[in-house]
Amino acid sequence: MKQEKGSKEVQEEILFLKREIKKLQEENKATKIRIERKNLELQKYWLKALGL
Repeated sequence: MKQEKGSKEVQEEILFLKREIKKLQEENKATKIRIERKNLELQKYWLKALGL
């Protein structure tokens, strides 16, 4: 019985961690998109500034 309870707690912790990992991966994707957008804006700015 004690082992089953411990096993259930471990399973719940694993599910929690999987959800946290998924959330962090989604945040990471959003951050990468924002960085890429800023890079493109900088490239556009410098192309205009250099007259290209």
